[in-house]
Amino acid sequence: MKERNCVIVDAYSTGRYLPEQFKRYGIGTVHVMSAAQIPPIFQAHFDANLYDEVIRPSERMGYDDIVEYHLQALHGREFEFVIAGCESGVELADSLSERLGLPSNGTALSAARRDKARLSCALTYAGVRSIRQVVSDNAVEIASWKREANFDEIVINL
Repeated sequence: MKERNCVIVDAYSTGRYLPEQFKRYGIGTVHVMSAAQIPPIFQAHFDANLYDEVIRPSERMGYDDIVEYHLQALHGREFEFVIAGCESGVELADSLSERLGLPSNGTALSAARRDKARLSCALTYAGVRSIRQVVSDNAVEIASWKREANFDEIVINL
């Protein structure tokens, strides 16, 4: 029987439950980190022992270097898929899955999967109804937009 393996990028937050679930289905896991350090909020919950391997880039790497580093580390191995374990892993998971020729969202809309304003624009462009929005750091502009749109309430993302 063929061994089954996957890559999880930044398996933090609720993504920390993924390795145990994949193990139930006989799928081994390699944890890939999008940064050299685990964000402090997730450190207490991260258990490296749940993974067959943890791959961590060095501190001084930029994004492109991190992608290449992980591609080299994963080269020649068979994986079924790459998945983001939490929001911070989306772009790297997209890059790795695309470059490894695995099922992928691709990188064209990676930023839209992390940024609500871009996501809304991508939905509208695809013909999917989406929320109306304004992106601004100017309170007067936001208040004017709210008034013109005739909204009683709005949500502000910082």
